[in-house]
Amino acid sequence: MGINFRSKREIFVSILFAVVISVFVGVNLISNTNDEPLFSKCYPGGSLLTTIQQPEGNTRIAELGEAGYLTYGPYLDLNPGTYNVTLSYFADFEGSNLVIGAVDRAESSGTIPGTEVPLVPKAKGDNEYSQIFEAKSKLAGFEFRVFANGKSTMEVKELCIKQSD
Repeated sequence: MGINFRSKREIFVSILFAVVISVFVGVNLISNTNDEPLFSKCYPGGSLLTTIQQPEGNTRIAELGEAGYLTYGPYLDLNPGTYNVTLSYFADFEGSNLVIGAVDRAESSGTIPGTEVPLVPKAKGDNEYSQIFEAKSKLAGFEFRVFANGKSTMEVKELCIKQSD
């Protein structure tokens, strides 16, 4: 009974194989302390819901004078953690700190208090707005809403939501 090795080479290869497997399993156990991967997803503007405009290709556009929710959604269930939301948009106005709309966050129970922020483009053309927030508990039906006030043509190109921890 037992394992019969034919040579020292077979013993060496068997020990080496056992060590490699042990190291691999140990590294995976240490590095995978969280069962769920961090959330990270980008949504083209045209894939988000709107109250004022049909999609224009992969974007949503509010023309000068159109007011309402340019985009809202995507209605996600987010686990507790820290998230970075980045909105890529185009504004046809620059200067004088003109507020062209606002952004806020909501969940299934309604607007999350204290999350509304005026949207002020830094330049005419492409702009980006980022916001970091912490979800202290699970958020059901999370949405990031973009409101256009009609003072400028505005185009939502993309919304990215990434969990950092």
